[in-house]
Amino acid sequence: MCFAIVAWTATLFAQGDGVPSYSGAYQTGDFAGRAEYEYVLRRRDTLRNGAFTFSGANARALLSGHDRSFAFSGQYDRGEPVGEWDFSFGNYELGSSVALLNGRYQVSVDGTRHLAHGRLANGEPDSIWTQTIYRIEDSDTAEVVLRSDINFEEGIARQSFRLESGPAVLLGRVQRDGVAEDAWTLYDDLITAQEWTFDDGQLLHIVNDPEADRDTLVVLPQLSGKTEMVDLDARYLEWLAIQMQLQGKGNALNNNPVVNLLTTNAEAYARTFEAIRALGGEAGRPLFRVSLPVSPLSRKELAQLESIDARLREVDTISRALLANTSLSVVQNADAEVAYLRAAVIGLRDSLLAPVRQLRRSYEREILPYVPRRGYLAYLWPTGGSDGQISVRYAGDDSRENRDFTGPGPQRFNISGEGLAAVADLAAYARRSIDSIRSVLGQKSNTRERQQAIVALEDQLTREYYLLDSLLESRVGTLPRELGLEAVQRLAKAEYLRYAATEDLLEQEAAAQQLIRCVQDLDALALQLIRLPGEREEVRAAYTDEVWNNFTATVMEEVVKKRLYRAYDERLVPYYLEQVRTGLSCDNAATLGAKLESLHVRMLELRAEETDELESRLRRVDAPDRILELLTAPEPQ
Repeated sequence: MCFAIVAWTATLFAQGDGVPSYSGAYQTGDFAGRAEYEYVLRRRDTLRNGAFTFSGANARALLSGHDRSFAFSGQYDRGEPVGEWDFSFGNYELGSSVALLNGRYQVSVDGTRHLAHGRLANGEPDSIWTQTIYRIEDSDTAEVVLRSDINFEEGIARQSFRLESGPAVLLGRVQRDGVAEDAWTLYDDLITAQEWTFDDGQLLHIVNDPEADRDTLVVLPQLSGKTEMVDLDARYLEWLAIQMQLQGKGNALNNNPVVNLLTTNAEAYARTFEAIRALGGEAGRPLFRVSLPVSPLSRKELAQLESIDARLREVDTISRALLANTSLSVVQNADAEVAYLRAAVIGLRDSLLAPVRQLRRSYEREILPYVPRRGYLAYLWPTGGSDGQISVRYAGDDSRENRDFTGPGPQRFNISGEGLAAVADLAAYARRSIDSIRSVLGQKSNTRERQQAIVALEDQLTREYYLLDSLLESRVGTLPRELGLEAVQRLAKAEYLRYAATEDLLEQEAAAQQLIRCVQDLDALALQLIRLPGEREEVRAAYTDEVWNNFTATVMEEVVKKRLYRAYDERLVPYYLEQVRTGLSCDNAATLGAKLESLHVRMLELRAEETDELESRLRRVDAPDRILELLTAPEPQ
């Protein structure tokens, strides 16, 4: 495989039969590369029509370690992808062989190559689609990781399907709406190896060697009460693993061939559907659907889980500061107490809180509403709770030593009796314990150099904060409240007060650096918000033409590209301003400012471009994030 770094140029020309075409740089969605296609003009817009090819590869990225290449080819009918399509996705790194031929380096690659083929109708999969993933070694095919054949009608998986990897073949069936049904059978070298049985989306049982009825991995109870249809995806497989754990078969799904096939197949279709959407199609419906019992989280449970998450974040922040402190790293070599306390930090973070983190992961992955809470907590804490004590192994004065650590406050947590409330108490106990350790270690660190560094940072912080505060004081009350300058001001003051309340030297330096970055980002955002009314007026003027009205004999203003302008003025700008007013944080301030400026530039570019196709697609789209996706796809000039 030979890579060369070249400059791409765009070319518009008409072929001998008069059909206009485009060849050059192209970007849509997350894909950027070189495209060649024919198009037709409708009014002033260009609609892709006929053959289309689009590919991208980055030789510099490969030489730096890793590249994701792609190649798409198919047909368009007046702006809509139709007919046979081929997709290729590469995930490569440098292989072991290299050669210099005719002044060009040729290098081999290792990685994976993913091919997809099928038909599109109305922008949706509508035929048997084939996905094939190869493992590549030195540019040669080493093995077939996956071959998948699924029948689609109007974008929905229907009837039977086949997934295979090496000697393993999974055959199954779904209803017309994609709901799992009947037996899904895994064959290994043509011998029946495992069977998953579904009834209207509910998984009833999993059996190994079903012909001999030798090993039932899991039997799930018939659903009763409230149920919900969900995607058969990674989240569902995690739910299934929890069910196995609750039945005492926690490792039964490890390296399970059915799970591996379903996971790899779902990832392959996720890539393909992303490409189809980027090309203007409507793919993206779930592959397979399954039914689960559901018990929505109560407000009380949600509050407890949010408290648990907050305490874990605080523990992680403080523990990072303590473990990354170079002064303490030096001191612990001569002070066994410091070594003990730093080892206790690791024990609290990684041992005591391990089941708490697993609970939080299930919450973040939106799995908790589908599992029995008490049963799950009993699995995470088999003894029914925790006494808050951990055993710490550390480097003592002469040898490795063991010592128990117990933190301040209540130390017995009855999780089996009190449920999530006791877990929240345990997380708070870990936070208090980390605080107590920080207090002791703070007295042992090298404070003089740290204090000097903090003074310098606080001088810079004071200057940055004064500039931002002066800017906001001069504008708040004079500009519309919808701009959200008050939210910027509130956040800046709150973060400054939070820093002022920080007394521990170990935290102050990192907190000061973070606050300086935050204030700088907020200053840039404030300037962008102050510019926004003028930018909106500039866009309005650009999208307004003066026309002569014969009836009134006057010149009137008329908005052109109305659907595009309204998407900007009525959907996108309010969408960003709502995020500023209600969701502003130090983490997203810079991003929000950059996105507002990028949107302004893009709208001015689109005024000069042919946008009939874009406006036609906007008719079917209302969500701001989907509108933004459409605006990122440039048309040829």
